[in-house]
Amino acid sequence: MRSTTLTADRIAEIKARAIDLSDIRELTEADFSRGHFRNKVEVKIMMEAGLLEKFNATGLDLESYINSSVRTAVAEYGA
Repeated sequence: MRSTTLTADRIAEIKARAIDLSDIRELTEADFSRGHFRNKVEVKIMMEAGLLEKFNATGLDLESYINSSVRTAVAEYGA
């Protein structure tokens, strides 16, 4: 098994590898504006257990759904 200790030689070996990154597109301002890379703050909410269970059964992402819902409310009611 190869050592996982990062020595100067090991770092040089990793850097010397020819890694093909050509299939990875460059991130654009549009990527950042969609919100995937925005600063986030952790919050805690209380939710009815049955409601959460039903939501999870939909397969939707709760964090994304809440963010979208709050964005809509802010746009509608102003902030």
